[in-house]
Amino acid sequence: MFTYLNSKNNNLKESVACVMPKLSLWPPQLEKYNYKPKPIVCDPLNNDWVFTRKGKLYIRKVYDNITCQAVIKYTKDAEETNERKYAKVYNGRTINVYNNSPVPSDVFKVSCKAKLSNGTELNYSKLILTIKRRLDIPQKLNKTDLENKLNILIFQIDSVSKMSWYRRLNQTVQTFKHLGGIWFEKANDIGKGTIKTLLPMFTGKREWDLHKAERGVKGASHLDDFPWIWKDFKKMKYVFLYGDKNTFHYRFLGFKKPPSHHYARPWFLTFPNEITKKYCIGNETRHQILLNYIEEFWEAYRGHPKLSFVNLEEFSHGKYVDVELIDKAHSDWLLSLKSSGKLEDTLVLLMSDHGLLYMKIAEENQMEYEGLNPYWGMLIPDSFRTKYPQLVSNLESNRDKLITPLDMHATLGQLVEILSGNSIRPIRHTKALSLFEKIPSERTCSGANIPPEYCLCVRYESISTQSRLILKMASLIEDRMNEKISDLRQVCHKLEIMKVVSVQKSTKSFMLEHFQSKAVYKFVIKMKNFNMVFNAIVLFKMSFYHLNPTISIEHMSRLDRYAETSKCISNKYPYLAIFCYCK
Repeated sequence: MFTYLNSKNNNLKESVACVMPKLSLWPPQLEKYNYKPKPIVCDPLNNDWVFTRKGKLYIRKVYDNITCQAVIKYTKDAEETNERKYAKVYNGRTINVYNNSPVPSDVFKVSCKAKLSNGTELNYSKLILTIKRRLDIPQKLNKTDLENKLNILIFQIDSVSKMSWYRRLNQTVQTFKHLGGIWFEKANDIGKGTIKTLLPMFTGKREWDLHKAERGVKGASHLDDFPWIWKDFKKMKYVFLYGDKNTFHYRFLGFKKPPSHHYARPWFLTFPNEITKKYCIGNETRHQILLNYIEEFWEAYRGHPKLSFVNLEEFSHGKYVDVELIDKAHSDWLLSLKSSGKLEDTLVLLMSDHGLLYMKIAEENQMEYEGLNPYWGMLIPDSFRTKYPQLVSNLESNRDKLITPLDMHATLGQLVEILSGNSIRPIRHTKALSLFEKIPSERTCSGANIPPEYCLCVRYESISTQSRLILKMASLIEDRMNEKISDLRQVCHKLEIMKVVSVQKSTKSFMLEHFQSKAVYKFVIKMKNFNMVFNAIVLFKMSFYHLNPTISIEHMSRLDRYAETSKCISNKYPYLAIFCYCK
């Protein structure tokens, strides 16, 4: 299935360096999941009455006497912290729109009617995502404000591991490399889930370093006052686009006010309610609409430094093969950005947050590794390469070095320092290293602040599921699950383990070298309740001062779909939803 690469020499530093497993592109156990997704078929172009371009709305002359109205879609400030309204989208006033009208907003729904000569009335509607240029941002900045500035484009595809990019997005990978992109092979998440990647990447902090923000937790509050790196870019007069649905709005309390100048969340929340063909709006895929949105943003603010972050979920979150459907379009988009000159002063970060963390395929042993090994690639413009050759040389030397989301924050922070002339100096985590610095080859997980239970370099072996220690641990896991929902027993069933499916234990020699007297046990457990399947990580620690070992449960997550079975608490207590099987 996979092997570990041997160190090149036997000195002490090499012997304790982090060595990741060499994963197989197509291990035998994944072959059963390898099938071709059905092609996307959107509406034909002549069925599409309306389109937008460069801040204007246009009506195609598919019929005579077409009349149209637009309704703005928006979320209200502060309501994202409300359990009943955090995903609510409101309708603004109705506006009559005509051919060549200015677009009324970034997100709006247009509805049109056409009356035929025989008296028949035809109806049409479409949800629009576009750029309405903000009037509070000047057309041009002073030359001094533009000196030394660099556009930054971050595009994330959710739940796609490094290996899955090679399997499903290989044309994009090859195009990115052809354009000079640098892929980082040893990215290691410091926890499981999108928040565990994006929060440290954008704040330099881990979840427990910040104030409580989980929905349903006493004393929790919104995220606006977190030390987001985009605040530093905005201080330098960057225009910021943020396109994401629920990363910081489902389990977390979200933002009181949109964090960006252009905010696509109302579009992400609205399109699931539209009657459209799968993955489409009108004659375009929703993926292509997002790509166009970014390009329009670049065109609308030509005279300004720009920062954008977009997270595309629907092709890959909880799905394994459908992301293949966007590969060619994503590759073509990169080539289009290059040919149009938009990459001349733009740093591009293509990334994922993690691999698949649930579904049946996530139970496969290799997928446990892939889940913690996201794909990160960076494309540096020639202008930056010429001005900072040593920084780029350092970046390229880090292709095969152990890196984390905290390092990505340090990298963005170093860019802020450079672009601000050192007038703004973001605080980085004490163990974080910028990718523009040379990262030591001998770096270990403990040195990079990666907990042992999430370290990709830890070796594991399968062990019996029936030993006394394993059964004791399983009992503790069951108790912990039920403790989590003890106050919700009126609506949630008590959980009971049916079977310990498998257990992987970290090898003794590696843990002694890297994490002292500890051992990590990774469980897959099936419950009697609705065949719920859990992944649990247990840390076993011997102490020189106490006779009894310490057993701590470090992580529990679901491997099966659970949205419907936990509906009774999912809005109010989303952080407990995985443990609840509603009565």
